[in-house]
Amino acid sequence: MKKFIVLSVLVIISIAAKLPKNSRAEIARKGFAAAINKDADAFINMCDENVVISFHSDDSEVPKSVFKGKEGAKAFMEHRNKFEVYNFTNMQFKELGEKVIITGRFEGKLTGKAAYTKEYVGVAVFKSDKVLYYYAF
Repeated sequence: MKKFIVLSVLVIISIAAKLPKNSRAEIARKGFAAAINKDADAFINMCDENVVISFHSDDSEVPKSVFKGKEGAKAFMEHRNKFEVYNFTNMQFKELGEKVIITGRFEGKLTGKAAYTKEYVGVAVFKSDKVLYYYAF
């Protein structure tokens, strides 16, 4: 019986070692879900200590912005809360090594402003399983 238990444990350990960890694309998907759902803790936890989140937009509704470090990630989530509508559709996540390219359509409405939509492109650069840089266009 002991041999059977030891063998079973070794088989389970072997199978678990072959299971893929969360892919970077999946981590990026979870980050978008956290932002959409206003889950600041989940969003901040996916960020590296030295994260840089930057928005490069000619859109008059959302000015160019840069948020640095965990405090910056928290400030980004506070900025996100200024939106009455904050949604993404037709999202695609393409993992390319340390980077994830994200495309889709953004639907937003800042408090007191007109609703708008735009095509969205983002690039997440990872350090291990944390986002180190995030560029949004």
